[in-house]
Amino acid sequence: MITGNSVRVFKNWLYIISYVNNSLGFYWFFKELASRGIFVKVLFLHWEEPELKKKVEDLGHSCYYLRYSGKKGLWIVFWRVLRLILKLKPEVVHTHLFDASLIGLTAARLAGVKIRVHTRHHASQHHVYNPGTVKFDRLINRNSTAIIAISGNIRTLLIQKEHVNPSKIHIVYHGFDPVYFSEVSSNRIETLRKKYNLLNHSPVIGVISRYTHWKGIQFIIPAFKRLLEEYPDALLFLANARGDYAGDIKEMLVEIPASNYREVDYEADASAMYALFDVFVHVPINDHAEAFGQTYAEALLAKRTCIFTLSGIATEFVTDGINACVVPYCDSEAIYEKLKWIIAHPQLGSVMALQGFKDATRLFEIDVLVNKSLTVYAA
Repeated sequence: MITGNSVRVFKNWLYIISYVNNSLGFYWFFKELASRGIFVKVLFLHWEEPELKKKVEDLGHSCYYLRYSGKKGLWIVFWRVLRLILKLKPEVVHTHLFDASLIGLTAARLAGVKIRVHTRHHASQHHVYNPGTVKFDRLINRNSTAIIAISGNIRTLLIQKEHVNPSKIHIVYHGFDPVYFSEVSSNRIETLRKKYNLLNHSPVIGVISRYTHWKGIQFIIPAFKRLLEEYPDALLFLANARGDYAGDIKEMLVEIPASNYREVDYEADASAMYALFDVFVHVPINDHAEAFGQTYAEALLAKRTCIFTLSGIATEFVTDGINACVVPYCDSEAIYEKLKWIIAHPQLGSVMALQGFKDATRLFEIDVLVNKSLTVYAA
């Protein structure tokens, strides 16, 4: 073993990630490891070589890539992963996301790896929308010697719905670089303002959510439609505008003038995009829909005035009127009323935004994430 910041770390650690092309969160994690002189092996499972692989290699980590495009190739990739594990002989295998965990932990167990960890990223979606998949979640749990829950919500779900031994679960929040979100040049903001033709629009209401039922976008659109009656130059900015609920959402958008909304599939400059928003709205439909909800932390780190429902990590630190405005689930009227209030009270909104920034900075530091993760491996 070696020591990193007084935490014992295994020398030979394999990280397996599925279906991630690019990710600031993973990049910050591996960057923090490298800054401590800790270098790991990372295997990416993806249908094409991900952009993140080169970035992680440039930090000094050893990276591998296996082409994987779903169920048809599962067994082929499984045997390739098993062979790689047998070749590398890692002391620790840590997996992220469902496919990496299903394949990687099963292979690691067969290969005799003693420490097998997975980070649970999804919440109750399988239980609610695809119950046949829950048996694979339970297999992943059995194959893990430790599970990282990214929120208390996930810990509760694992214990109550999947009957995991509580001693196996460790709560470790995601980590962020607060400077990335809070220090954005005016040039970058203006570039995006022109790119999306926002110059004549105010207020801009931001949403960053996939088009899927449990994200609750279907309750934001009617609220925005009412807001337009009083603020005809308002604009609804919908980012990550894709998903299995797209048909329903697009039907709702027909009732809004095309000039008053933007649908954006992907924007690389996420921090400048947040800076475009006068108000940010994220309203999942229940308390267990989000596993974590990175956009809660990101929006607060970007010092946005926010309207939230409490789901995932928000249930643990967001307080109405203190660091954000909180509305009931599935309530367009409440969203509309909070939008009106924030627009009418910009100074009070700014006070909340500042407190949200302070709270998010305190809770979601990248070095805390790394320290707690390393502690899990050495437990």
